[in-house]
Amino acid sequence: MNLDQIGQILNQEREHHGLTLKQISSATCISCTQLEAIEKGDHSKLPAKPYVRGFIQAYCKVLNIDSTPLLEIFGTTHTDERAKLKETRDLDKDFERLFTLGHVSLLLLIMVFSGLIIWMRSHLDQFEVDARKLQSISTSDILHQLESQSIPQEIIETSLNNGVVSEVEIDESEAQQSDNQEKALEN
Repeated sequence: MNLDQIGQILNQEREHHGLTLKQISSATCISCTQLEAIEKGDHSKLPAKPYVRGFIQAYCKVLNIDSTPLLEIFGTTHTDERAKLKETRDLDKDFERLFTLGHVSLLLLIMVFSGLIIWMRSHLDQFEVDARKLQSISTSDILHQLESQSIPQEIIETSLNNGVVSEVEIDESEAQQSDNQEKALEN
C-alpha cells in the first residue's frame, strides 16, 4: 500500500461521512490543496514526511478512524521527497565537479601534448641539421681523417666488416689519395 492507496481510503471514509475537503481543512487547519494531494497520492505538493504523517493523523482523527495502520504503511512506503531532491542536487553537484574536473584535465592534457609536440619539433629540426652535416661529409673525408690519424689497418678492416665503410669507398679514397700524392710530387 502506498500514499495513493492511503489517499483512496481517506477519500472513501470522507465521502462515507459526507464531508467535503473544505470541512476537513477547517477541522484540521490543513490546506485543501495538501488534503487533495494526500488523497491523490501527489508527493510533489506535499511537505516533508513528518508533516505528512501529522496530516494523515489529523485527517484520521476528524474521520474518527484509527491512524496507526495507515501511518505504519506510510512509514514503510513513503519516501521523503525533499531527501530525494537533496540527493538529486548532491548528484548534480558531484556531476558538475566531475564535469569541471574533466574539462580541466582535458585542457591540461592538451597543453602537455602541445608542449611535447613543440619540443619534439625543435629537437627534430636539430637532428635534421645534424643529419645534413653528416651527409655533407663524404666517406672519403672520413677515411682520409682516419689515415691521417694513423689508425691501424685492422680497425679499418673491422669497420668494413661491420658495414660502416664500404670497399668501394675505400678504393675511391685510395685513388683520391694517390691523385693527391701525384699532384704533390708534381709541385
